[in-house]
Amino acid sequence: MPTQFYTNLQRRIRSTLPADLQTVGDFHLFCFLSCSVFFMALLTPWLAWLGLASVAWATGISATLCGLIGLLRVWGLTLALASQMYQTTLLVTVLYGSWQMNGLSSPTMVWLGIVPLLPWFTLSRRWTYFWLSLAFCSVWAFMLMHHIGWLPVKPGLTEDDIWLNATMYAMLCVTQGILLITLDTADADKMHVMEMVAHQLSEVNAKLVVTSRHKDQFLAMVSHAMRTPLNGVKGYLGLLADRQELGHDAHAEVMGAQNAASHLMTVINDLLDLSQISQGRFSLNPQVIQLHNGLRDIFRTLESHARHQGLTYQLSIAPDVPVWVKIDPDRVAQILINLLGNAIKFTAQGSVTLSVSMQSQDEQQAMLQFDVIDTGSGIEASNLNRIFEPFYQTQYPALRPNDDSQRGNGLGLAISRGLAQAMGGQLTASSQEGSGSCFTLLVPMALAQAPAHATPDVLDEALVPDPHPYHILVVDDQAVNRMVLTATLKKMLPHADVVQADGGIPALQLLDEQDFDLVLIDLIMPDLDGIEVARRTRHFKVPHRRDVPFIAITANVAPQAMADCTAAGIAQVMPKPFHRQGLLRAIQTHARPAQIKDVVTSP
Repeated sequence: MPTQFYTNLQRRIRSTLPADLQTVGDFHLFCFLSCSVFFMALLTPWLAWLGLASVAWATGISATLCGLIGLLRVWGLTLALASQMYQTTLLVTVLYGSWQMNGLSSPTMVWLGIVPLLPWFTLSRRWTYFWLSLAFCSVWAFMLMHHIGWLPVKPGLTEDDIWLNATMYAMLCVTQGILLITLDTADADKMHVMEMVAHQLSEVNAKLVVTSRHKDQFLAMVSHAMRTPLNGVKGYLGLLADRQELGHDAHAEVMGAQNAASHLMTVINDLLDLSQISQGRFSLNPQVIQLHNGLRDIFRTLESHARHQGLTYQLSIAPDVPVWVKIDPDRVAQILINLLGNAIKFTAQGSVTLSVSMQSQDEQQAMLQFDVIDTGSGIEASNLNRIFEPFYQTQYPALRPNDDSQRGNGLGLAISRGLAQAMGGQLTASSQEGSGSCFTLLVPMALAQAPAHATPDVLDEALVPDPHPYHILVVDDQAVNRMVLTATLKKMLPHADVVQADGGIPALQLLDEQDFDLVLIDLIMPDLDGIEVARRTRHFKVPHRRDVPFIAITANVAPQAMADCTAAGIAQVMPKPFHRQGLLRAIQTHARPAQIKDVVTSP
């Protein structure tokens, strides 16, 4: 109880001090100075009343000096110098009072046991022992002065009494020194134990770092190993779904298989994203994009699901929303698709709306607001603060019983908020149970100019097969991936000329011999990886062959790989499995047709 009282009192006193005087050393100096001034001020008139005028004057002067030392500390005097000045003032006062009042027989000598206390709290152990030694030497100096006759002797005291007093005060200093050494040793033992614990924690932390690194490597390996075959599965399923000769039942089965593959890919992506976000190792891949077309692509992704449930599905883009911005399009799409998917999933009837507006704008960037509004069952107030927690799932009346296809893994909203924060934005939710919900995404986006090789016709056209005769190089060491990508390109770009290369070295030879409008390349290949291929093309002699745009289509989505792609000049990175609409838009944005190259390379 007394300890708690003292702790609370100490905290209150310290909070009233200036900010630069709230350290432990300054606080103890403040306490010593305050007590010294207070008690010396009380002692001065009492000593004067007893007839000890010289001692009273010395005590009053010492109290004044202590107050002055405090003011000097407030005005900028260092803590060490202020402490030393206080020590000197206190020791001189004690010794002068003892000299005036019968030397070793004076009760003032007891104060020598207090003199070394302050350095212990304000300076260092070394200075504590210095002042303690000085107090010890002062006792025997007084003894020597008694023998010489420089100090008065109280009547009735014998030589033995004087020796006894000197020994007593000396033992007081020695005892205090032993106590301080004991405390110092105890502190050293505690420090040793803390160092051992810190060392053990450091070893554990090092092991955790290694374990985390191995986990990331494992996740990256699993991701690459699963993305590659999934890319082929989804690609062939997509091509199969487009065949007109399929019956209704066969088409439904193909779409079911495609949805299952998409769900598996979502689980893989969510686990990787959550791991990277939680460790603060998440990286973005900002690109210059046509925002309006990108938003329409995102909106169309889930349009069929909304129409199938009989929902009114709307997209509203404010007129002042900029057209060209620089942002990570894949991450923005990931957030919005997750929010729209949840809104559709948990809305039994009514509408789902994506509203895009401008919140603020300056010369360099715009703060955009994305509102996903639904008329679903809403979210209970008790769950509203928990829906962004990883693996948290709640039950909604809109979910149809025994429909596992609608059930997620509880990671979507947690990842979406992490992505929003990584982009410098925020994701919030508001809801009224029974009336629907509104999820608001605020994201800053840098304003950008349209690429020089982009034409208005290409920018504004709908996602329909592009009639332009692109000359495209597809590079992948997996034959199934090359076949799927080539077949997809032929369907989207019926007039395109697609050339295949089964590795980095053959790709370099083709790039050095032919003019390509675009290169679609895998990153991980046994002979020469995609990043190195992009780097080496920058050293070609022919200018337009040096500047051929690259789009990486890869299963390696690690942050470092993204950063390496950007450094190598790769225009865009698309994860496997790719979305056909996103791939077409990327080609339309980055490809440089022959007439554009002629303009760029002309003198």
